[in-house]
Amino acid sequence: MNIGNLVDISDKIDSINTSESDCYKCYLNENNLLIPYVKLEIIEKNVIGNQEDKLNVEFSYLLLNGIKELNWIGEDEDRKRIVGGIKNDGNEKAELKDWFAINRENDGFEIKAIFKKLMIFIPNDSRIGTDWWSPKNTPNFPQNIKTQKVKDFFSLKNVPEQLKKVLELESYSALFFENGQNKEIKLIETNWTE
Repeated sequence: MNIGNLVDISDKIDSINTSESDCYKCYLNENNLLIPYVKLEIIEKNVIGNQEDKLNVEFSYLLLNGIKELNWIGEDEDRKRIVGGIKNDGNEKAELKDWFAINRENDGFEIKAIFKKLMIFIPNDSRIGTDWWSPKNTPNFPQNIKTQKVKDFFSLKNVPEQLKKVLELESYSALFFENGQNKEIKLIETNWTE
């Protein structure tokens, strides 16, 4: 399998499922969105050279390259609805579109993104298989990843050198989910499924 490298999976965009993945923080610079995931699900063969139809990846990073537009709908810790977005006029040729789940400890969001390229990076020491990797105890699955390792992962403390060289991490900052203006909120909600 192709691990330890940043791999273009733009042509396999429907082969990644984030609905059950954990992502406590994601990071944005002027062109890219970096999403660290615990338990990313691969649902087709040959996405990363895998021969299996379904695999769970313990730790991975998705990189949405060439962001044109990001919109989000979700709830904060107080169950208050948050709808907002950002646009980047510098990536007019971006044509890929997909939805990504951001399931955090106490809240969650769905992101709809329009971008140029989807990349994945799986660290060499990430476990890959059919097991369910869980950063916390749930009613159905016990925690099987150490809490500190999860905190370090989501705060980008131990990003592998191969990925650091490509990303220029100092240019990224945490994405904050905030409400847009009323007109923007209505537009996002109206066009969400398009």
